Amino acid sequence: MRICYRELNLLVDYDENEVNIFSIENIDIYRDFLNSLYNMSEGEEGNIILSEKEKSLNFSKKADLIFNPFSVDCSSKKIINGLYKELTSVISVDLTEKYSDFEKAALELLDTAVSSLPYNLTYDEDAGIEGMLKYFDVKVDSVPENLTEKLIDYFRAMCDICSVKIFFVIGLKNYFNDTELEYIYEFCVSRKIWLISIESNFKKKLKFENNLIIDEDKCIIKA
Repeated sequence: MRICYRELNLLVDYDENEVNIFSIENIDIYRDFLNSLYNMSEGEEGNIILSEKEKSLNFSKKADLIFNPFSVDCSSKKIINGLYKELTSVISVDLTEKYSDFEKAALELLDTAVSSLPYNLTYDEDAGIEGMLKYFDVKVDSVPENLTEKLIDYFRAMCDICSVKIFFVIGLKNYFNDTELEYIYEFCVSRKIWLISIESNFKKKLKFENNLIIDEDKCIIKA
């Protein structure tokens, strides 16, 4: 994968067996970099270009921005929508007859219940497969024991369900110790997930890391 940061004419090629750490010590560049990431995550333009095999990648579709690991949620709208889409396809293609029988029985039950009450009631007869999934609250089963497992569960769900394999995390090293970081790194490398952490200063280099420093004078240093 390649990252181009137009503000500094910076072009960086990354290997899938590495975790990439941007340590941006110049506050103006740090702010602009984060602002670009945020705008791109919202579908707007930014100073960063992601590409793979000379093809530009749509950030909002192929990447994810995490400002706070505590906020990640395997029941996010993006994951739920992707899960429902996948399940709807499975049911529509492979379980058509069973779903038809289920829907017929459910509507008959509901019609009997509604008819037994002295009120004028209405309901959606065309709720469909998605309506059924919402009713049964289908979601990813994630009960992490700690923040490390929570983040990994989120990476796994986004990767498997939404086909998102590029993650920018702001200040990843502020939340985890060295052992936890290397555990996260090993998971990402094994799953060929591109993990990029944006730090405000350089910390010691760990296993799997590819470190790039942009210092106060905007000099680019490979650590």
